[in-house]
Amino acid sequence: MKQITEIQAEHIFNLLVKHAGAFEGDRTSFLYAQIDREHPCREFRFCGKLGFGGKFWNNNEKLYINCYNEDENPKRNRIIKKVNRLLEAYAKEIPEND
Repeated sequence: MKQITEIQAEHIFNLLVKHAGAFEGDRTSFLYAQIDREHPCREFRFCGKLGFGGKFWNNNEKLYINCYNEDENPKRNRIIKKVNRLLEAYAKEIPEND
């Protein structure tokens, strides 16, 4: 799991809002979940344009999104592919954990 700062979590949530339709009202919950060092959160359900199964993952030093297989369709797959490219590029800027 990547340890991310509040500023980095803000940037990530901005990507989710802009490109995957995450709800602005979930920002505080997302930030808390991502920067809590005592109980780190590997997954966060943001729903948005991906339906109820739309999740952000911070797992195995990788940041990515996905949705339930049964909810996949061409439009959602394009969203997932685009956001995952953006998250992959951004993750390269975040230092590795010691």
